[in-house]
Amino acid sequence: MNAIVSQKPPTDVSITKIESFFPEMIREIAELEILVYDRSPDEIDQEIEVWEERFRRIPPEERACFMAHKDGVLIGFSGVRQINHETNEWWLLNAIVHPDYRRQGIGTRMAEMRIEYAKTQGANIIRSDARMDNMPSRLYFRSMGFISEGSWVPEVSLPETLSAANNDAWVDHAAQRTE
Repeated sequence: MNAIVSQKPPTDVSITKIESFFPEMIREIAELEILVYDRSPDEIDQEIEVWEERFRRIPPEERACFMAHKDGVLIGFSGVRQINHETNEWWLLNAIVHPDYRRQGIGTRMAEMRIEYAKTQGANIIRSDARMDNMPSRLYFRSMGFISEGSWVPEVSLPETLSAANNDAWVDHAAQRTE
């Protein structure tokens, strides 16, 4: 098993919790996601609409988002949201880090900040997931105390290469109990 080595992000990288979102911030997030997931720049308007809908749909008191900047440029974004009020469960949303800045502790620090935030909100359980073929993420979550709860195939439209027919169970679902 590979060891996960945690390191602090470079001192010239700032990671902040964002309270309000403005159109230019949403554009930055969409542009970063397009770059990270190697999508066509022609998809920017569609991606902006997706992010605007996400921020409209999830009330601010049920989420926290973190942005990492270097020299004023967005190089990372992540979020956490409450998914169950009754049990006070929270979900770590996608974390994206610019390819040029990976393996520098930025994603790790954003994950720690998301977990810390959920705990300050009284979270009993913090959940996340990772694709089955993303072993670094799965090992990372394990190193942070998450325990696999099984795998599942999401009910979404997937590209041919990720279809349920090609991957019986492609997401590992994990949880960390805070009690």
